[in-house]
Amino acid sequence: MSPFTASTDPVQSLYDADFHAWAMAQAQLLRQGRFSEADIAHIAEEIEDLGNEQIRALASAMRNVLVHLSLLRFSPATDPRAHWAGEIANFRIALDDRLDGSPSLRRHLHGLVPKEWKRARRIATLKLGEEMKLIGELPKESPFTLEEIMDDDFFPAFSAEASGRRRS
Repeated sequence: MSPFTASTDPVQSLYDADFHAWAMAQAQLLRQGRFSEADIAHIAEEIEDLGNEQIRALASAMRNVLVHLSLLRFSPATDPRAHWAGEIANFRIALDDRLDGSPSLRRHLHGLVPKEWKRARRIATLKLGEEMKLIGELPKESPFTLEEIMDDDFFPAFSAEASGRRRS
């Protein structure tokens, strides 16, 4: 069916036109045990989407931890360090909250590190701006282990060697 053609199916039309109304109607049908009237295919799709959203939220929090760990490790700036550490703590709490609410997400953590490092690396490079001229490229592989990412007490110090600078 073309997206410009109105559906003749009232359930499909409601799903397409007003998701909230559709969701409330489906919840009511399920609570009443009227399963044969429920839009099972879309309900299953939405439940899957909810599960996948949990992984996306986990990835986002991990990415933000990695960005701020990178800023601490590679930037010699002194003023924002406490702010960056606070951001790391905040995003670690978000990671912990997701994992506490859905322990099965733990099996995804190791697999998220390379993908989220690649994204965090781009963001950190932009945030470091002019400092990148002194630092050079950030590492292609994550310089942080999953254990460091998750460790509430791990906050890397600036490392001139890690950032490509040499102390005189």
